[in-house]
Amino acid sequence: IAAALIDTASKIRAAPRRRTEITRQNGCFLLEAPTASGKTVMLAVAAERAAAEQPIVWFWWAPFKGVVDQTAAALRTAAPGLRVRDPRTDRTLLGTREGDVFVATWASVATRNAESRRMRTDDDLQSALDSLVAAAREAGFLIGAVVDEARHSFKPNTEAFRFLQQGLRPDLLMLATATPADRDIE
Repeated sequence: IAAALIDTASKIRAAPRRRTEITRQNGCFLLEAPTASGKTVMLAVAAERAAAEQPIVWFWWAPFKGVVDQTAAALRTAAPGLRVRDPRTDRTLLGTREGDVFVATWASVATRNAESRRMRTDDDLQSALDSLVAAAREAGFLIGAVVDEARHSFKPNTEAFRFLQQGLRPDLLMLATATPADRDIE
């Protein structure tokens, strides 16, 4: 996975006008493995290795609020080359470097309730997550996304899916699930 991520990132950097086409053809990965098989660790190591070779900032989506801290701890242990950041309190481009990984839930960004998605609104202290993504891309970073437990709330015609396609628009996408729904995979 890491080699394929690095190769895809190289292709995007060589032909940035073809980014969407390259991403769709080469930049999307689905890791299907049983529960407790180490999917998070595998994806963390792949993200770490890719970010060591290419300027990638990662956005890691956990399915539930209670899983965010667990995911952040797993990332710190499995992939110490990644720097875990909390997008609720740290959405500044200043100091951002390759291998930064922002860990959150879909509910924090992909809901119709504006109050629940404060991360997508500029305020006096923080830029909106959308602004951070745009600034990171403008600064030369590629945007990577990891959707852990993709079967939860990451389905076509959901707010999460719309945010991924319209707000985040990742260059690289890794999905992990134990039980993918065949009709949703494509």
